[in-house]
Amino acid sequence: MQIALSMLIIINLSTNTLTLQKNGQALRTWNVGTAREGKVTPTGWFEIEEKEHCPPFLGNSSHPVFVAGCDPENPFGKKILWFIDHTFGIHGTNQPWLIGSSTTADERRVSGGCVRNAPADIEWLYQRVEVGTPIHIHW
Repeated sequence: MQIALSMLIIINLSTNTLTLQKNGQALRTWNVGTAREGKVTPTGWFEIEEKEHCPPFLGNSSHPVFVAGCDPENPFGKKILWFIDHTFGIHGTNQPWLIGSSTTADERRVSGGCVRNAPADIEWLYQRVEVGTPIHIHW
């Protein structure tokens, strides 16, 4: 598999936007949801460790739950790009109105730490990046 090293995912936490760059040029930018109050979206340099279609949602240690992959109630949506040992991901959402065009950056602080995308946006991104694509998350 050839890795598209010319691709770079940039997540700006101050504006809650994601930009996909190719060879230093922005291909597209859109709104995303990041960590709500009391939670953290990690900052720094990472890379996509795995791409997963229809990931199951397992909740967390304080509230374990199982929602099957591709179930309409699944908070991950249909696609996820995992980084940091399957703890954090860039994924879809079953609540796209929380990150819509009429929301502010502060209103888009809605996740447990992952980066939420509207279903069409994660589909677009998933098709264009590979395992190993670098991710830069910053304020």
